Amino acid sequence: MEEETPELILDFISSKLGTSDIKFLGIHLGLDSNDLETISCDYKNTHEVKFQTLWKWYSKTDSSSYIERLTSALISIENRLAADELNSLDVKQLYFKGEIPIPSKRISDKDLDFLSAQVVTDYQRIARFLGMRQDKLHTYHEKYVKDQALRCLKGCNKMDAVSRKSMCHALNYAERQNLVHQLVNSWNKK
Repeated sequence: MEEETPELILDFISSKLGTSDIKFLGIHLGLDSNDLETISCDYKNTHEVKFQTLWKWYSKTDSSSYIERLTSALISIENRLAADELNSLDVKQLYFKGEIPIPSKRISDKDLDFLSAQVVTDYQRIARFLGMRQDKLHTYHEKYVKDQALRCLKGCNKMDAVSRKSMCHALNYAERQNLVHQLVNSWNKK
């Protein structure tokens, strides 16, 4: 959990790319226009389009040198800032810094129900931060996105009991500090 998996690294870099960057980056990495068009049609969330583009490339490349190749491609498309952030990534820098009541306590189903309604566009990012692998994440399909988010978050919790602290870190990573504060406030009232 919270380790620098390829999924987390590519998700992190996706958040550092502009919408126009991903098409140039995808082409520079060797994806063809059909791949890019299919991804754009299959995913409506901008962040997920960027992630899936990088994931498609990663799935086709030599995984032992992907960071070096991605860094080089980022520099080639003149996104030095993203290249620098890729090479200096330390997951601990992304952690929530505030106080969490009983941080080691397992996140409750009630908390997951609350979160699933709030993170319909971010649940994949949260799951990747919590260590869910892309092949597992890709299996969650429900009619309603809220139900898909809930099933995915519960899957994370079954896979590796998610503590309050880990969930706060994941929400902070997904830039959902508002939800961290709502959870902390609710935990303080108990």
